[in-house]
Amino acid sequence: MAGFHNRFIRGAVLCSLVFSLLVSCDKTSGGDEYKPVPYMEWGAGMPAVKAYMSRYTLEKEDADNLYYKGWDKQKSISYHFEDGGLITSLVMFRSDSMEKSAIDAMMGGYENIGEFDGAQIYVSDELDAVGTVETVLSGGVSYYAVGWTRKSVE
Repeated sequence: MAGFHNRFIRGAVLCSLVFSLLVSCDKTSGGDEYKPVPYMEWGAGMPAVKAYMSRYTLEKEDADNLYYKGWDKQKSISYHFEDGGLITSLVMFRSDSMEKSAIDAMMGGYENIGEFDGAQIYVSDELDAVGTVETVLSGGVSYYAVGWTRKSVE
């Protein structure tokens, strides 16, 4: 279990530090169809994430990360990969753009297991995911950082 916690914390901290995250919806080119953002198919490769995020502007890419410019209430969306597979998704929202209750509602269906180092930690067995919600300060602006990572470790 300690390995899982270390992997989760390492992934969450890395993404938070790299691109200091509410599940929102993106209207697809089909018109009436919506898809959740961020992408959370754990283990997927960069091409799958890029295809899914094709309506967003890719701002930066390196061997293990994709960084997208958000729109509407999202400031940014970022993804971290390990051994070519997706392990962490992160979305940031300006805290003045939405109520904290809306951020917390994103974790509906997740069990709140408490707080760790200022972040609320949530778990969903059904989605095989761990989520975090934290208020962070970047450049003097307050953001809600909302992150997800895979719960199970193979």
